[in-house]
Amino acid sequence: MGYLAEVGSVTRVTRDGVPVLDVQVLPFGPGSTVTPEQMLPAGVDSAPLIGDTALAVDVLASGRAIAAAYADPENAGVASPGEFRAYSRNAAGAIVAELHLKADGSVLISNAAGSFELGADGAVSINGAQITTLGDVISALMVSLNNHLHAGSATAPSGIVSPTGAPIPS
Repeated sequence: MGYLAEVGSVTRVTRDGVPVLDVQVLPFGPGSTVTPEQMLPAGVDSAPLIGDTALAVDVLASGRAIAAAYADPENAGVASPGEFRAYSRNAAGAIVAELHLKADGSVLISNAAGSFELGADGAVSINGAQITTLGDVISALMVSLNNHLHAGSATAPSGIVSPTGAPIPS
């Protein structure tokens, strides 16, 4: 049987030589505090915050329960159908970093200091600077590396210059 409960504490322990996460929860409604072991997909390392809502499930014939999923009670989801979004939170519950795989094929990684986006077309944007699929680098101020000229420089070739420095015929 499964039940919803409020997370009260989280402790990393070793049980039978295996590192696990014990999640103390207080079931909503009747029931007393229990400490199920967290079970998430292999490769996922995530710990809930105190106050999150846990889905705990009693495991038949074992006398134990597992914590199988969590809900963030403070931050509304933004992922559209077919999308995946993972985020981390600080101790106060505020989102501080995120990874968003979008339904159009683009990927966004961001935190308060900046962002990295891989567009569905393969172009990359880093804090406003862009790298096109043809290899042009365009700054956040819209200066193109391919079309950037150093007028007045004694050694600068005239006209448009290739990335190797050789003039490109017009």
